[in-house]
Amino acid sequence: VKVRSVSLPSLEIFKQQSQEYIDAVLPNACRARVSIEASRRDSWGSLIGLDGEHVGMITFGLSAPIKKVQTEKGMTVEAVMAAARRVMSGKPREISSRAQVLKSWKKRKLSV
Repeated sequence: VKVRSVSLPSLEIFKQQSQEYIDAVLPNACRARVSIEASRRDSWGSLIGLDGEHVGMITFGLSAPIKKVQTEKGMTVEAVMAAARRVMSGKPREISSRAQVLKSWKKRKLSV
């Protein structure tokens, strides 16, 4: 599988670049995109598109050792790989599916 890893330290600056540059970094032909950030999907939506997925936080407010926080918030290698498999197969999570993840997260029992 060919993979392109792109680091965007500033989304605002990236979005100010020429369309030619943006297309060179994120070609339109590549629609299987996964963004990974300890943040919400909102800022990534325009870059990953409807065919992509975001692996990140859905809520904030957890204080614990970083590995525990990452696991509780779904920021794991397994979550990234699952998202990549879904988008590569053309079956990214739908909005209703993401809403279900949030509902189940709110109902969880936390032992930190």
